[in-house]
Amino acid sequence: MLGERARELEGVQHDRMLAQEGEIGRQHIRGGFGQRIALPEVRREPLGEDLLEVFALEQMRRLAELVVGAGEKTLDDRAHVGTPRREPRGLRRIEERGDVEADLAGGAHRSLHATRRYLRRRMPRALLIVDLEATCWEAREHRAEEMETIEIGAVLVEPGAAGPAREFQAFVQPVRHPVLSRFCRALTSITQADVDAAERFPAALARFLEWIGDPRDVLFASWGEYDARQLQRDCRQHGVAYPFGRHWNLKRAVARRLKRKPAGTSTILAEVGLALEGTHHRGLDDARNIARIVRVVLGAELRALLSDEGSPAEAPRASPERLSKFLALVLRHRAGDFGLAPDGEGFVPLAELVAVVERHASPRAGREDVLRLLSDPDQRRFELRGELVRACYGHSRSQPTVSYASVEPPETLYHGTSPAALAHVRREGLRAMGRQYVHLATTPSEAERVGVRRARSPAILTIRARAAHAAGIAFHAPDANHFLARSIPPEFIEFPED
Repeated sequence: MLGERARELEGVQHDRMLAQEGEIGRQHIRGGFGQRIALPEVRREPLGEDLLEVFALEQMRRLAELVVGAGEKTLDDRAHVGTPRREPRGLRRIEERGDVEADLAGGAHRSLHATRRYLRRRMPRALLIVDLEATCWEAREHRAEEMETIEIGAVLVEPGAAGPAREFQAFVQPVRHPVLSRFCRALTSITQADVDAAERFPAALARFLEWIGDPRDVLFASWGEYDARQLQRDCRQHGVAYPFGRHWNLKRAVARRLKRKPAGTSTILAEVGLALEGTHHRGLDDARNIARIVRVVLGAELRALLSDEGSPAEAPRASPERLSKFLALVLRHRAGDFGLAPDGEGFVPLAELVAVVERHASPRAGREDVLRLLSDPDQRRFELRGELVRACYGHSRSQPTVSYASVEPPETLYHGTSPAALAHVRREGLRAMGRQYVHLATTPSEAERVGVRRARSPAILTIRARAAHAAGIAFHAPDANHFLARSIPPEFIEFPED
């Protein structure tokens, strides 16, 4: 049933978003079980084929695969459409996706109508097309993680602006491998003298951001995912905050509009009847050519995406639950991506975290929102110590190791897990897997509360913690209600049916 409904939603052509010129229309999106959901009345100029079919509605169709019913129904992971749901993965994906889709997934429990309104509030005012050139080598002499940006090229597309599009170009001096390879010089036509005379990445990025203005008012876009990932890599290396939130993959969006497989800019230019201008594999020239493709393929429809309807002042404030999830994402899993450097105990300066929140949180939030959340006696995820803040537990293994003082645990502790994992736990015991520590609770009810994230009816394991500690297993207590351990061998675990 769910699979059929998802396919039906995927195949439905969404009603036209924009009415004819001078007319006001009320549109509908078909919700679950056949009901129709009225969209708000809008007044627009006729824009031909609507860009939101490529962008917003394209993402809403993906969201529709997760939505059963009009809004209050159950979510299923796309990989499990048509099968009984084991866990609410759709919500956890929010913490793992930083692109345009994440903003839509953030409204996953809303109706399609509410998601549409949420998207309209967050409309950017300009499209920032970025193309980066980076150090490279022939035959994989170095790992991709060692690549560094050597040129930033950007075009700011502002529909309705007088005059040509604004442009930015800057060379960047690499640090890890300051001497460009022969392959890199031949591919990009960037010379050693160009980068030797350039500023380093932090200064170049600061100048780029000054040229942009407020990064929250632009939609960062590039041809593929590479440029966003490379920019994140540079920010991590130099310890600066990643300045953008959402990212739009133009390569994928244009391919879908043209109903073809994704391809390089040269191929698409030829396909739409445009000649390559400038030098290929140069930042600004590539950004200009991408902008030309966008104008031809998407045309005046950019107005539907880049409008002034959702000014920043009108944006809603983040709810405590949404802000808590964002802080968990930053402090547990992606501190380096946002330019934060946790100390050995996982703490970061409060001021730096607030700056990340103010720049990236969606809906927006500020210092007062962060302090209100951290001072809530009922929240257990975070610890505020003076002007330092950390996530108490749950850090990914990819993050710097967080250390805690060893403590003696109580006689028993508890852990909630999926029943499907019991056979594995019997053989291997409890292991941290993708996290740094196994999370243990002091009561069965707390273990069940955490375990429902893994399964609707989790199996509650009893841990003979005192015996494990006597055998040399180290335990840590970030707070009075939670204990952590690197692993728990199976001989110290009592299973529900035992």
